[in-house]
Amino acid sequence: MKKKLLSLLTIILAVFAVFVSIQGFAFADETSAPGETDPTGASSDYPQSPNDPDPAEPSADDPPAEPENPFEDVKNGKWYTKGVLYCYENGYMSGIDGTHFDPNGTTTRAMFVQILAKVAGADLSGYDKDISTLPFTDVKSAWYTKALKWAYENKFTGGTGANTFTPNGKVTREQVATFLYTFAQKTGLDVSTKATLNYFHKDGSTVSKYAVNAMVWAVDIGLISGTADETLTPKGNCTRAQISLMIKKFIEYYSSTCSHVWTKPTCTTGSVCEICGYTKGTPYGHSSYANCKNPSKACIRCGRIEHALGHDIRVAATCTTDSSQCTRCGYYIKAFGHDIIKAPTCTDPSSPCVNCGYQDPPLGHKYVQEATCTTRSSKCVRCGKFIPALGHDYQIAATCTTPSSKCTRCGNIEAALGHDPVDGKCSRCGLVLYTNKTDQLRYFLKNTGTRLSDGSYMSVIYYQNFTIRLLLLPNRKDITMDFVYYYESGSSIFVKFYIPALSTGYNYDFGNGDGMTGNSRAIASGYLDGNTYKGGSVTFSSFSGGSSSRASWQITCGTQIDQGLKIFRQTISGSANMTGGITMADMGFKHYS
Repeated sequence: MKKKLLSLLTIILAVFAVFVSIQGFAFADETSAPGETDPTGASSDYPQSPNDPDPAEPSADDPPAEPENPFEDVKNGKWYTKGVLYCYENGYMSGIDGTHFDPNGTTTRAMFVQILAKVAGADLSGYDKDISTLPFTDVKSAWYTKALKWAYENKFTGGTGANTFTPNGKVTREQVATFLYTFAQKTGLDVSTKATLNYFHKDGSTVSKYAVNAMVWAVDIGLISGTADETLTPKGNCTRAQISLMIKKFIEYYSSTCSHVWTKPTCTTGSVCEICGYTKGTPYGHSSYANCKNPSKACIRCGRIEHALGHDIRVAATCTTDSSQCTRCGYYIKAFGHDIIKAPTCTDPSSPCVNCGYQDPPLGHKYVQEATCTTRSSKCVRCGKFIPALGHDYQIAATCTTPSSKCTRCGNIEAALGHDPVDGKCSRCGLVLYTNKTDQLRYFLKNTGTRLSDGSYMSVIYYQNFTIRLLLLPNRKDITMDFVYYYESGSSIFVKFYIPALSTGYNYDFGNGDGMTGNSRAIASGYLDGNTYKGGSVTFSSFSGGSSSRASWQITCGTQIDQGLKIFRQTISGSANMTGGITMADMGFKHYS
């Protein structure tokens, strides 16, 4: 009977080892050749046949022999040492090489199935590597195929989905518990339990729904005791060390003949057998626990007070991003913004942020009114500076004879500049403009318009032998400048003056008692032609007043016009740069003397 129980436990442990290796071992290469050594550490033709004899049971009189430890990375006295040596001695697991076990390494689901078959002592000779009978689309014909077909056929595994097994997936703690729980159920072992996961209040609620019963069972019989206080880590990868110890405990629990006498759990430990020392079940846990902000109350059983835990924030806040949420309460720290000591100005960036080095760019000037081509901007509201008028932006500049293109900013077109005569040549383009005085005068008259004006004013006071003073105030501007015209005939230049209603008048009273009083007015208008004009000669078209004064008025006006012509000549000499002088004859006044 005892031998049958040991055989059954061996099968159960095999399944459990498969689960553990899935959780904790590294994935194997699915394409390994059939003759290669499988990643579990035993040769590919392992396990032994069920017909092989069971190991000899030790005599009760003989002290248990201490197994030899061949692994340099498995130190005596570690929590997993006995589990590693137990699996090594029984051929369930071996090292990754002759002297290393890699206790912290992981295993794949494919490896775990292979280990499970070894622990169960399964005869795989009746299985082949034909995967057509398996429903899994992610499985290849490889070193683990026979063991997988055996486990699937016996309903020890159903895969990770309808059509997947995930052979290279790393097995987790809750998956290992589920493998062993299923194996125990299918082999008729008692898996009933009244335990809960309440003690593991930190992460017990994160156990996957499919694995809850298995995890409760695994905790209750002592296969899993947590990774830290009140922490179960159900989705953590199961290490090779954890797998080896779970296999050992699984076999010990179901093969034990001890009539256990269990102590009551404490706040931190489960029940302990007073006879064999085996530990099972979950601790009571403390009656009060701290949270992120507040400490716990004193435990009513042991008096323990737990300090406030503080927030468990995995990703810290930065200047621009919020922190991750606290894994316990959901609290998070908002982005705290840049810590910039010196703010940016219109032209300079800020000082670097003391936390991350970021710099705000220059603000740029802020003008209420922007500069235009012809006007400056308003003062910047921040620094008081202004931008001078931009000036026109012509893609094609104006020349002496052609206008510019449109300004790209305002659309203005600059007119042709005209020539700038210096010694007969244009100072800009070098064109020869004139070579003699006549051409020089012609150029001047053509390029300054038909009316000339220097804005000067001339007054002439004329006295006659009358008691009453007579004033003649013709504006030289009216006579000589605003109404000067020229025309050309052949090589000659002709100038005309328009005299617009020259008029003057006076009131008289001879004061000799003869009673003669009245007024006299002279009016003259028309063109003064340089071809026909004779100096000092003017004839009024109409005259009113004393006839004796007509001749005097004509002489006066003629004299005034002569003076105006002289001033005009002088103006021409200066304005046309004719510094050598020019005569009235040069201007077409052929009869002027």
